[in-house]
Amino acid sequence: MNSTDRIAPVIDANLAVALDALLAEQSVTRAAARMRTSPAAMSRTLGRLRRLLQDPLLVRAGQTMVPTPRALALRDEAATVVRRLGALLTPATGVDPATLRSTFSIQAADLVGAALATGLLTLAGREAPGISLRFRAEELEAGPALRDGRVDLEVGAIDHVDPETQVEELVTLRMTAAVRP
Repeated sequence: MNSTDRIAPVIDANLAVALDALLAEQSVTRAAARMRTSPAAMSRTLGRLRRLLQDPLLVRAGQTMVPTPRALALRDEAATVVRRLGALLTPATGVDPATLRSTFSIQAADLVGAALATGLLTLAGREAPGISLRFRAEELEAGPALRDGRVDLEVGAIDHVDPETQVEELVTLRMTAAVRP
C-alpha cells in the first residue's frame, strides 16, 4: 500500500469546536452553554475527546477543572483551528462598489445605451467612483463576447444565452407600430 492508497481519517469538526470550548471555559457546564448543548452531551463529548487524544484533558482539582499539560499545548492550536473553520464556512461578503477600480464595457443598442447612460454614469459616480463605463454599440454576439471578456454587460433583447451566462430581466417593453394609411 503506497501513500496515495491511504484512506484519509474522518475528521469531526464539532469535536474541534467542543475541544476549544472545553479548554477555554475549563468547565463542562460553561462549555455546554457556549455550544448550546446540555452538560450531559458535553460530558460525553469530553469522554470522546479523552479517548481520541489519549489524555484526560481536564481534571478535577477541588471545585474546578484544570487542563493537563497536553491540553495546555493544544489550547492555542484548537482556538486557531476553530477560528479558521469559522472563516472557511462563513459566506463571502459582497463586493464593495466604492473600492472597485475597473472599466466595464456595456454593449447595448443605440437607443437603449442612450437611455441608460445618464442614470448609470450618475449612479457609478456616486456608488463606485473608481470605475469607468464604456458603452459600445450592439455589434458583437453577446455569448462569445461575454465569455471572452470583450463585454461585461449586454443590455437588450437577448434571444439566446449560454448556460454560464447570468440573465436578469430588467423591463418588459410593449412596442407599437404606426403605418401611414
